[in-house]
Amino acid sequence: MASVAEFWSIVTHPLVAREARAAGRASAFLRTLAAEAGMLIWVPGVGFDTRLVARALELGVRGARVFDLQIALTALDHGATEIWTHDAGFVKVPGVTIRDPLVERRA
Repeated sequence: MASVAEFWSIVTHPLVAREARAAGRASAFLRTLAAEAGMLIWVPGVGFDTRLVARALELGVRGARVFDLQIALTALDHGATEIWTHDAGFVKVPGVTIRDPLVERRA
């Protein structure tokens, strides 16, 4: 759920989305992901609030970076070990590898 909110906040932000249709297009994109690509919405599990605050304290997460932490911990709750994001400052959480799908990785 947090990823949907993050997506919406970026693609509908007035400084990013200069066209009036941005919200409608974002909504259509999410509907398409759900209908045609099998998008699943993960929600935090029981005790998430306690884990979130404990990890925030442990990792020194402050301010808006807590939203990255929320995404990462929800992903961990559902067995994910990798998150794809173009956000170079995405919070690092032990157990989760962060990859930028828009940057070519050379071995």
